[in-house]
Amino acid sequence: MIVSRAEIAPHAWDAFAFAHGGWIFHTSEWLSYELAWNRSEDRSFGVYHGDRLAAIVPYLALDGVPSYNGEIGMMPLGQNWRVVARARGLVGTVRGHPVQTPTEAGWPTRVVDTQQPEAALWADLRHSIKSPIRRLQETHTVIHGPLAGLMLERLYAEQAAVLPVIPAAGWAVIWGLAAQGWASFYAAVERETGRCDGAIGVYHHGDWSYYGAGRSLVPNVNACLLWHVLTHPVARYFELGWAARPWDDAKAKAIAFHKASMGGSLWHVPTWRL
Repeated sequence: MIVSRAEIAPHAWDAFAFAHGGWIFHTSEWLSYELAWNRSEDRSFGVYHGDRLAAIVPYLALDGVPSYNGEIGMMPLGQNWRVVARARGLVGTVRGHPVQTPTEAGWPTRVVDTQQPEAALWADLRHSIKSPIRRLQETHTVIHGPLAGLMLERLYAEQAAVLPVIPAAGWAVIWGLAAQGWASFYAAVERETGRCDGAIGVYHHGDWSYYGAGRSLVPNVNACLLWHVLTHPVARYFELGWAARPWDDAKAKAIAFHKASMGGSLWHVPTWRL
């Protein structure tokens, strides 16, 4: 029997997700947050075999098109999920397969294996970013913890007039994730003045970390913070985020180019379309 996510208790949904390889973006709380922020349509559903929950499919769509975080969360979880996917007319690929170039078969994302030696991680950086990182390391201290999170929240507020903001409901979710040990914050503080010149938020669970949010006042400071995270990892795989596809706009390509400066390789995440 197929039922909507609304018919499944949130704690049961989350317990099933984490028991079957799910991640933060699969949780009921995060899906609800995405719905409140993006005004997406929730197409998420579960499959019961008798009284037993056998599979879940987190699925969000904005104006009928899968949203980015929705695509992160659209991998069916549970037994025989491929059968479930076919039954619902879904097609796509499964996260965890390295690829050489972006393809339409799945959403490409850039992933760094943080278990490599530091020398290998450094060699994988784009050459043009190495000198700025070293200069910033000489003038800034990276702090980690709740204070860095407050600095990130403040930077978002200060730049609200020119850059997208995270709504209050979003910060409530992010701080809730931090309380559970699923979110960490890092800030670059200028040693002479004590000024915060940039901060980032990282989500993590199991073997995966994900670059979630960032704001900066100084060029390349985010790269310096990302380098700190790569060399002080909390999980094996660090996902820098989506890579631009050939049909994406100039802004998306510019963001992807910046993320690619940190190295890594392209992996597929699920892309499921009804």
